[in-house]
Amino acid sequence: MIQMFSNSSSSKVGIVITDGKSSSTSATLTEAKNAKDQNINMFAIGVGTNIDNQELNGIASSTGQVLLVANYTLLAQQIKSLVDEICETTNPCDGCKMANGIGYNPHTDCDKYIQCEFTANFTLHQHHVKQCGYGTFWNQDKLTCNHIGNVACDKAP
Repeated sequence: MIQMFSNSSSSKVGIVITDGKSSSTSATLTEAKNAKDQNINMFAIGVGTNIDNQELNGIASSTGQVLLVANYTLLAQQIKSLVDEICETTNPCDGCKMANGIGYNPHTDCDKYIQCEFTANFTLHQHHVKQCGYGTFWNQDKLTCNHIGNVACDKAP
C-alpha cells in the first residue's frame, strides 16, 4: 500500500479487512504505523466473532475508523456507507429533515436516501445510504419511499 501511494498526490486512504487476528500482530501494527506515517488515512474492518479489537484499533488512524461486522454479507451492505463516509467532502446530513430523532436527506439517486443518526448533543454520529424498494423513489416531503409515479425526480432514468 505504501509503495502504491508513494507517487500519489491525491488523498490516501487504506482499508484493511480482516477475519480475525493476524498471524503476526507486531508486523501488522508496524506496517500500519508506517502507512500512517506516510499520511495514509487507515480504516480497519473486522469481520466475524474472533476479532482482536486492540489490533484493529492499532491499524486504524482513530478508533472512529474501526468497523465491526458479523459476516461478509453485512460487510457488503456497509461498503457503500463506508465509501460515502471516506470520500464525502461535505456533510451528507447538512439540512436534513428530522423525524423521531433521525435525520433524512435525499440521495443523488432517486431510489435511495440518506439516514442520519446524531448523538445527544446533535453531533452527527453516522449516516447510512438506504435503498428504496423496487418501483419506488424517495419522497423527502413525506420522509418515505413512494411509488415512482407519485415522486418527481429530475434524475429518473
